[in-house]
Amino acid sequence: MYRISRILLKYFTFGTNDEESRLLNQWREESDRNERLFDKIGSREFLGNAMDPKHRKIREEQWKLLEKKIMFTRRRERMIKSVRWAAAILFPVVFVMFYWLEREDVAKTRIYTASELPASSKAVIHLAEGGEIVILQDTVFQQEMKTVLLENRLDTIRFLPKEVEEDFSDKVYRIEVPRGGEYVARLEDGTIVHMDAESELVIPQKFERDSREVELRGHAYFIVTKDSTRPFTVKSGDLKIQVLGTEFDFNAYEGQEITTTLVKGSVEISYLESKCRLKPNQQARITMDGGMKVSDVDAYPFIAWKYERIVFINQTLESIMKVLVRWYNLEPVFLSNEIKQECFTLDIEKYGEITPVLQSIEKTNKVYFEIGGKQILVYKR
Repeated sequence: MYRISRILLKYFTFGTNDEESRLLNQWREESDRNERLFDKIGSREFLGNAMDPKHRKIREEQWKLLEKKIMFTRRRERMIKSVRWAAAILFPVVFVMFYWLEREDVAKTRIYTASELPASSKAVIHLAEGGEIVILQDTVFQQEMKTVLLENRLDTIRFLPKEVEEDFSDKVYRIEVPRGGEYVARLEDGTIVHMDAESELVIPQKFERDSREVELRGHAYFIVTKDSTRPFTVKSGDLKIQVLGTEFDFNAYEGQEITTTLVKGSVEISYLESKCRLKPNQQARITMDGGMKVSDVDAYPFIAWKYERIVFINQTLESIMKVLVRWYNLEPVFLSNEIKQECFTLDIEKYGEITPVLQSIEKTNKVYFEIGGKQILVYKR
């Protein structure tokens, strides 16, 4: 983009050489979009837009000086020098305008496929019997398996139990939710699991007669159906959570502290040699050094995601971006290490696209963002 911007600027000021003209023609012929961008940049309105008020410093200081130079220049050599100086001044503006024109053109023609929709319902069901089913937003289907009837509607996969005598507990179903996705699973016992992006839930082909055990990698909110004869257990590595009937949030992404936040009922948590029992509005945290800490918390910030809210309370921008990139499937590029540790508080709706979220953070006047392709450029103001 940088090289083409320079060639475009030369083309519309003091001309291009043969090699530059060849590259420019090649770029124009690559796509109709490039030709439309060429026409826009060559239009009368472009320089007016380039000298938009947001470029006031250039317009008021350097452009006035340039006008005086051109006005009092009489010889051709000095005129050429001035035009070249104009190109040097305008190049950053042209480059930025070219970048945004290109983005604007792409935005107008961008059509998401169902699998690409940001922050939408999507999952892959790896079947115990073999094979897999890809589920996208608003998918509806019903399929009979050996031990359950799989039914999917309203962005919820349901495992409806069937009466079978055989023991199928040696095989498992895996529900995988990718980046930029979320999904709800209703298990055969009626337990509901709200799965966050980049998470995986492993459930047996059929629960045992005296126990219900699942395994989670990632983040999920559990609403466990009460059954005093069959305790419900969630495992993640060396951590085990055992409940009878309760609601809790379990965040177990690899490479970060593991948290269990209790909303209703009670849970017992076992980790290596440590054990604890939580009450509502308490949280157990497994620190990076392997310790377990229990504290009283306001559960809302930890469970708001389930209610389509984005909530961060005095968290660093680096930790916030780790969450946002999972939800919206984008990668942050910090152009200042200092801004990573700046703290923000946020409580807004979880939008289908990330732009409104970033705009809310920008209102603090501490940071601003640009999105290019699959990257978010993060600048310190």
